[in-house]
Amino acid sequence: MPGTVLRVNADPGDSKQECGDMTGQMTIFDFLVLKDELEEVIRPGSMYEGGKMRIFALYQAEKDAKKRAKWLCNEYGIGGRTVVFSDGRRGFVDFNSKGATVWLFNSDYRKTYKWSEVEKCIGKLIRDGTYLSIGDMAKWDDLWIDFDNVPYPKPAYRYPPEGKEDDKQTTGI
Repeated sequence: MPGTVLRVNADPGDSKQECGDMTGQMTIFDFLVLKDELEEVIRPGSMYEGGKMRIFALYQAEKDAKKRAKWLCNEYGIGGRTVVFSDGRRGFVDFNSKGATVWLFNSDYRKTYKWSEVEKCIGKLIRDGTYLSIGDMAKWDDLWIDFDNVPYPKPAYRYPPEGKEDDKQTTGI
């Protein structure tokens, strides 16, 4: 099974990692927690077409973590989707101005990750080479045939930009 599983009664110091910690409320029936739940929630990208490429481009162009976190808040926007975790459990992720909240169905478990935590986790996935799939990486490579450098993406807008005017996009941050 991909992912590390922790027992609920594990030492809280052992559960901390770059992609969040598991300190949310658990019921007695929630015996196991998927340690990398945040990775599973954010790896598909935002809910907008091309979001994953925009996010990857952001990390190539922007070095300031606070600006990336604010940009991510705008990219993900307000909304949510259902999630099926690799351990088979189902839940929901809700995105809003506070961050990403993960809920497990049939459970009282709820954990909110601040945008700064989401930003840090995406950065870790990119550094580890696990954010983009092999197919995504091929698409990324194909995008830059006509560009001299990585255009700065706008949250939830077409990427890459289509013309030279669009090439000068700003974040609105």
